[in-house]
Amino acid sequence: MGDGALPGQKTRGDYDAFLREWQAVTEDGVPAVEARHGPRGLAATLEQLAGSAGSVETWEHELLPARVRGYQRELL
Repeated sequence: MGDGALPGQKTRGDYDAFLREWQAVTEDGVPAVEARHGPRGLAATLEQLAGSAGSVETWEHELLPARVRGYQRELL
C-alpha cells in the first residue's frame, strides 16, 4: 500500500477528493459543471464554508470563484 493506510482506511487524498466533489470543485480549481451559481448558490456555499479561515483576498479570488459558477463580488 505504501501510503500508511490500513485496509479500508481512507487517505488524505481520498479526503481531498471527497471535499472537491462535495464542494463541486475540480482539481484545477474551476467550478464543476454541477457547481452552484447566483445568489442562492453563493449563500449555500457560504453556509457550507462557515467557520473556514482565510483572508478576504483568498475568499474572493480562490475559494468563492472555485465553488460558485460566475462568482462576482457584487453577489455579496
